[in-house]
Amino acid sequence: MPSRIESRVLLCEGLGDEAFLRKLIQARGLDQFEVRCPKPPDGDREGFGRLLSGVRVGSPSCTAFAVLTDADYDPVKSFREVRAALKRDCASFRIPDRPGVFVPQEHDSLVGIFLIPGQETPGSLDSLCLAAMRATWPDQSRCLDEFMRCTGVTDWDRGKVDKSALRCLLAATCEEDPNTGLPYAWSRKRELIPLSHASFDPVVDLLSRFDALCAEAVATR
Repeated sequence: MPSRIESRVLLCEGLGDEAFLRKLIQARGLDQFEVRCPKPPDGDREGFGRLLSGVRVGSPSCTAFAVLTDADYDPVKSFREVRAALKRDCASFRIPDRPGVFVPQEHDSLVGIFLIPGQETPGSLDSLCLAAMRATWPDQSRCLDEFMRCTGVTDWDRGKVDKSALRCLLAATCEEDPNTGLPYAWSRKRELIPLSHASFDPVVDLLSRFDALCAEAVATR
């Protein structure tokens, strides 16, 4: 297998993740990556296998495909769901049996599954964005906390609480368009979610170590 990766492809869950990764890569001055996500009706984790199979066609032979998914609040379950989707729709691929590593393929490419914010760290893109927004908009965040308690949202599943809180803060801080969702939060005139915030450092660290992780996989083949 060639020692040098010719193409880096990030496969993520949805349009919000795709927009986020593109902007983060640009804002933090990272290496060039191609970013893709399943499109409706495939959407989310269930579409990862079909997406990988489709993107593989026409890609350079030495391409590293990193499947990025939310750890949510049960990282083990999240990894198993992604792995099951890949095994179902990518019969010709060797699928990793643990997160955070690449596995060499017969056609000189690599495939890995990586959890956001970390392989054993609960959370999601929504929780990372929420942390950055809370630090940037403290007054609105205090009002948000009262609203969440008053409406009973705090009794929901933790992941749904994060999603609801993030959308409320976006609506409260984007006068340009209060209906702005995560896929479009990065295209508004006002910086709603600062990509320089430390909450995004684990993702930046992963992308910065991308080639090193690929080299480890090739060396241990």
